[in-house]
Amino acid sequence: MLAKYPPWFVYLLAAIALLRFPAIVAIWLSSRSGVVAYVALSIGAMILGTTAGMPSSIVGLVGVVILCFLVRNSWHHMPWGLR
Repeated sequence: MLAKYPPWFVYLLAAIALLRFPAIVAIWLSSRSGVVAYVALSIGAMILGTTAGMPSSIVGLVGVVILCFLVRNSWHHMPWGLR
């Protein structure tokens, strides 16, 4: 399957996957920057997947919608940095 896609595509998806881990940790520590990073990385992965011919990557936005729904009440109390 990896031979089907160009190497830059695989490297970018791997980078997005590695960068999501610190974003998830920041979300766990109640940081706005973690939420923003996770949303940006998810949208980037969706755009990358869609341009590479995987229209099902749009389903990844479901996680973004769920995350935004869950943090909507505590957004005002979340700091931008880590505590």
